[in-house]
Amino acid sequence: MALLLPLFLVSGIPALLYQVVWQRSLFTIYGTNTESATAVVAAFLLGLGIGAFAGGWVANRSPNRLLFIYGLIEFVIGIFGIFSLSLFDAIGVRFTTASMAQTGLLAFGLVVLPTVLMGATLPILAAYLVAKRGHVGNGVGALYFVNTLGSGFACFFAAEVLMQALGQHGTVEVAAGLNLFVGLGAILLSRSSIAAIDETVIGHEIRLDRQAVFLPLGPARAALLAGLTGFLSLSFEMLWFRSYAFLSGGSARDFAHLLGFFLIGIAFGGLAGRPLSRLADRSPEAGRMVPTVLLLVAAIAALLCIPAMTLVGDGRASWLALFGVALVAGLWAALFPVIAHLSVAPDRSAGSSIGKLYLANVVGSVAGCLLTGFVMMDYLTTSQLVPVLCVVGIVIAWTLWADADSSPRLTAAGIVVGLAVVAGFAAGPLYKDIYERLLFRGTVDEPFANEVETKSGVIGVMPDGVIFGSGVYDGRMSVDFIDDQNGIFRAFSISAFHPNPKRVLMIGLSGGAWAQVVGNHPQLEEMTVVEINPGYLQLIPRYPAVASVLENPRVKIVIDDGRRWIRNHQGEKFDVVVMNTTFHWRSFASNVLSKEFLTLVGTVLNPGGVVMFNATGSSEVHRTAAMSFSDSLRFATLAVGSNAPIVIDNDRWETVMQGYAIDGAPVVSDDDAGRDALDRNHARLRAVDEAGLDKGEWDSIERKALILKRTEGLRTITDDNMGMEWSTHH
Repeated sequence: MALLLPLFLVSGIPALLYQVVWQRSLFTIYGTNTESATAVVAAFLLGLGIGAFAGGWVANRSPNRLLFIYGLIEFVIGIFGIFSLSLFDAIGVRFTTASMAQTGLLAFGLVVLPTVLMGATLPILAAYLVAKRGHVGNGVGALYFVNTLGSGFACFFAAEVLMQALGQHGTVEVAAGLNLFVGLGAILLSRSSIAAIDETVIGHEIRLDRQAVFLPLGPARAALLAGLTGFLSLSFEMLWFRSYAFLSGGSARDFAHLLGFFLIGIAFGGLAGRPLSRLADRSPEAGRMVPTVLLLVAAIAALLCIPAMTLVGDGRASWLALFGVALVAGLWAALFPVIAHLSVAPDRSAGSSIGKLYLANVVGSVAGCLLTGFVMMDYLTTSQLVPVLCVVGIVIAWTLWADADSSPRLTAAGIVVGLAVVAGFAAGPLYKDIYERLLFRGTVDEPFANEVETKSGVIGVMPDGVIFGSGVYDGRMSVDFIDDQNGIFRAFSISAFHPNPKRVLMIGLSGGAWAQVVGNHPQLEEMTVVEINPGYLQLIPRYPAVASVLENPRVKIVIDDGRRWIRNHQGEKFDVVVMNTTFHWRSFASNVLSKEFLTLVGTVLNPGGVVMFNATGSSEVHRTAAMSFSDSLRFATLAVGSNAPIVIDNDRWETVMQGYAIDGAPVVSDDDAGRDALDRNHARLRAVDEAGLDKGEWDSIERKALILKRTEGLRTITDDNMGMEWSTHH
């Protein structure tokens, strides 16, 4: 035991590293839209569940070789890990046109071997420890604790060190090395006398002085409970991710931190399940009371978790909000060893029974991922969904009393009804303006004037038209060139860089301001806009400045991942590609900033075509653009690239501007204000900076040679290194 648990702790580290890297790799192939992301996550969970069932089956049939089998499994996972990313890329890119259902099947096919093997390890080792110790709750709780603790540690290790320093390939190599180490250690341990199992423990005549066969939960009810708790846990985790993004801004590190706290909570919850399972042993009433109270407390704590995040004041570290996540995750996790102990006899079939329970838990988690992520989040807001899930948890708690005498059952029913009513009424004040409170750290001077929440995310618009998408500034509902409050001059400047932009591709719609500007360009014949979040289509009609873009016959809006769309439309060619890209440090930002993506964009440009995208102040982005195109420059915050020489024509730009109109109104008024606005942009287009950024980023142009000189020594952003997403400095 003293040697085995450290090995299982270490094995939890590569499992999580693989999950982080493999999911990221598959998202790059299949897209980061909600449908693809959910399908990939569900594929991972399903593989783990099938593996748990298979591991239980193996444990039943080879009780004397469990440690050797475990070591062999770790060894095979490590070998697969070494070649995994090359395999994903080779197979995945052949199927980028896959539908959501096909994406899930393909993702499952790519990860089925390693995830099934990972899932098999818990029941195999649980069967070994039960045979050694004769106690299900202790064995499962200990394994659950150490393995999940290793995974939690891996989240922080990946976020703070590995992903930034080594990138995806380097991180996978570290994970594979740990697998090989654990596999070799387990195989060597299996050959020692320490690993021997007492045959009397393996046999059915196991030392059961009490009715250790006192199993108040039958297999069917235990599986149902395990599945429902998995469903609730995964559903709440998705809501916590969404809420924490509004608080933190949503960098890759922030999400890794949340997952780390979640897993550490699960680890200590699994550890707490050991004494709780012994407490549940004392009597039939205790066997019902312990899981019931756990469920009730977990449901109420889940109701309070997101409002508690708002208590982290401005200027304080975002991760302080995650202690509540760890607490609630721990309460859910403590249920699994208790349920296992109350339903699994400590005999030679323990591994199989635990595998079935784990499978039920994973099936519930997959159902939570799909039902909550695909369906309920489109019809219920967070403030509605949280109390619904809490009431489900409360009702599940009551079902544990179904076999009790009528009097206790009636009492339990009364408690359940009372708590459900309290949860419903409490949700109103607790979740009022919840996303504004998360965004502004508890202080709300003005609530959102408009808010849209769908499965793709939360968008809020302030009374002055400022947009916040998933907790980050995302533009403004304004197309005013003269009183320019959101840098809209950049969208109006296309004609300075391209002589005749007839066909335009725009990646990202947001509030529609840039699409409205480019969609009314006098020379435009056709524009395709690819937006990942359909929620913006609900907001745009509410704002007259941009509403008409949805009715513009020259504009076609597609809901898809931008990278995925370009890969699937290689026959399309455009004069200009425009992207008002989100901040370069946000999670998945490098999917549209990497050299690989910019090279892909180059394949859909007509000869002389230009790509213009927001670098959001990143010198690494400037360098990447310069390394991706034969010519490039920086114009204000935009990186401009082309495979032909870029010629800036001020006179052509002003001629186009004089004929520019939106909704029938001229963009440039015939007065001093209009002339001043034109002059300001003329100055920007003529201000070629010869000494770095001394003229100011927003008011100058910087040519390729100077960009390369200024950024010498900086990285080119790639899919593998992911730019600044994992950096500690934004």
